[in-house]
Amino acid sequence: MKKIFQTFFEKWPEYLLEILVITIGILGAFTLNNWKERSNTQEQVRRSLQNVISELEDDSVQFHYQQESSSQTLENLRNLLDVVLNPNSSTDSMEYFYHKSRSFILYVPQNSSFQSMNQLGLLQYISNPDLLYQIQNYYTFTQPNVKILRDIEEQRFKENMNTINTDPAIIMKEAGWDDLPLDYNEVKSILQKPENFRKVYRYGKIQEYLISRSEGYVSTNAELLAMLRSYLKE
Repeated sequence: MKKIFQTFFEKWPEYLLEILVITIGILGAFTLNNWKERSNTQEQVRRSLQNVISELEDDSVQFHYQQESSSQTLENLRNLLDVVLNPNSSTDSMEYFYHKSRSFILYVPQNSSFQSMNQLGLLQYISNPDLLYQIQNYYTFTQPNVKILRDIEEQRFKENMNTINTDPAIIMKEAGWDDLPLDYNEVKSILQKPENFRKVYRYGKIQEYLISRSEGYVSTNAELLAMLRSYLKE
């Protein structure tokens, strides 16, 4: 035992150096491993945000077409009502405005990339708190509200336009069951009935409401896209 202590006291600088080398090596390896993990995580975050941008761009296209659709539908509804009130209106214009006012575009939210980031805990690695807030706000508020608005449009369409009975205007002579043409003079008389006229008018008010709300959602989408693109360039 005495010899062991004697050896230790004689060589303690060497032992200390070995311990320091081993400790530094372990800490270095640990630090390098953490750096690699952070680097991999940040790369995963960047890829995920690129996917979020793609989904936002898809939303942007959908918002544009929905806005255009509502504007065109509103214009066609107004023209349809003008034709109904005009005793000298043509059958061709009646046919055109009637069909163009009976269409709408459904909204299909794109949010799988956001949901994936949320489930994997990647949102916490977004270093810009304002951007993080905008992303969370968009997917928890904007998208659901747009979906609600389009569901309202579909419901109001069913309650109004789809409840107008045009059966009396169908021409049965020489017509196939898959293509039953309408007598638009008869359609006009059907729409002149107060209850049907009100239905068309009410559906037009729904389109006005959708147009008034859509501007804000289009702006929110564009703002978030700009923030994300700027963040990824940093």
